Amino acid sequence: MSLVTCWADILVENNVVNSGMPFDPHARTALAFVTLRDDGEREFMFYCNPSADMLLHEDEIDANLIKKHSGKGINEK
Repeated sequence: MSLVTCWADILVENNVVNSGMPFDPHARTALAFVTLRDDGEREFMFYCNPSADMLLHEDEIDANLIKKHSGKGINEK
């Protein structure tokens, strides 16, 4: 099981609709590393080589699904 499919399963277990999530077995998951400096400020470093969000194509997005679920609470379907 990949990290992404694990996250997708967790969404379903928590009543979140994930039917519009495209999966690409060749795309990597982006990572963000956050460090806290001595002065309390955060620093961010991102690893995207390229990551799935950078490889997403417009035709993979289901606009009707987004419209159907926009503004709904967690337990509404």
